[in-house]
Amino acid sequence: MLQACDEVCGKKKGRRDQGVTWWWNEDVKEAIARKKDAHKEICKSGTEANKARYKNIKNRAKKVVAKAMKEAAERELRELSEHPNKVFKLV
Repeated sequence: MLQACDEVCGKKKGRRDQGVTWWWNEDVKEAIARKKDAHKEICKSGTEANKARYKNIKNRAKKVVAKAMKEAAERELRELSEHPNKVFKLV
């Protein structure tokens, strides 16, 4: 039975595409890049000033991501309500 299922449906090996999200935009990209740079600074010199700076940048990045996700979800819902019969591609 499993062999028949594999023949009909097929098998896929490997990982799912990483970094492809429906809510990712330029603002998120910039916020994450700033967060990564701040983390690199902590790794170089773990001073308290750098740690506080990183924590602040990390919190701002969380807010940017949450805002982007909310806006993208609202946009998708608006599109779905305008075109209820349209088939959407899931990423």
